[in-house]
Amino acid sequence: AVATSSGRPSVAPKLTPHGWASGVFEQVVCGEDVARGKPAPDIFLECARRCGVAPSRCLVVEDAPAGVEAAAKAGMRVLAVPSLRGAEEAYRTAGACEVLKSLLDARPERHGLRPFGDLVGGVAAPVEAWRVAGEVIKGFGRGGKDIGCPTANLPTEALEACPGATSSCGIYVGWASVGDDHTVHKMVMSVGWNPFYQNERKSVEPHLLHTFAEDFYGAELRLVVCGYLRPELDFDSFQALVDAIEGDKANAHRVLDLAPFSGFAADEYLRPPTKKSL
Repeated sequence: AVATSSGRPSVAPKLTPHGWASGVFEQVVCGEDVARGKPAPDIFLECARRCGVAPSRCLVVEDAPAGVEAAAKAGMRVLAVPSLRGAEEAYRTAGACEVLKSLLDARPERHGLRPFGDLVGGVAAPVEAWRVAGEVIKGFGRGGKDIGCPTANLPTEALEACPGATSSCGIYVGWASVGDDHTVHKMVMSVGWNPFYQNERKSVEPHLLHTFAEDFYGAELRLVVCGYLRPELDFDSFQALVDAIEGDKANAHRVLDLAPFSGFAADEYLRPPTKKSL
């Protein structure tokens, strides 16, 4: 069900572009259906009434503190996905039982519901594949030297210019090819701010699961991203960071052999551009 303070005329246009949404929601309760909007609990209580479910059995996903407060007042459990970076505490204060960095991190079994059935290999969430390419640039210089995980960094602008690319930070998996080489490699990629190192700028850091004889700065790197492993995390120690990265590499190597991820290795986007003869 959807419980929104928006007026009904504005709700349909928001749901219509998402074809999967039609038929998914049994109830849509809007601002004009109740006397008081959020942060009052009215809209969530009406939603529960229409669904025939006790409020205590409801799990709400919210992106605004007022919505979190409203659902908590209704006696419901609330997952918060903050729309603003760095505002996590405000959502906890409003009553969220869990604050997520992305909806991809939601695990309903933590709240007594059935787990998602589409996690590949039990660890990776499929995402609508997005494709990005750019020139490999020098990064922070610590991947290979300090961590043992050399990365082929892309400019953040490449991600921003990519249709369909996610804005959610985290660790992703997919496939990669470099320059004029037709060989396709497995890859695991960090997108975000790297909280352990407290980066001041967002970075896109793919690690190709292959040992190259030499660096390829300046070459075109093509990526097809198809799965999500986990959110960005801070770590208590350098060794904990290294252990997490090694786990990510192992998981990526394993799940990319499984459907549907394995099929993306043949994606046309990974082929080098055809050179025109003069």
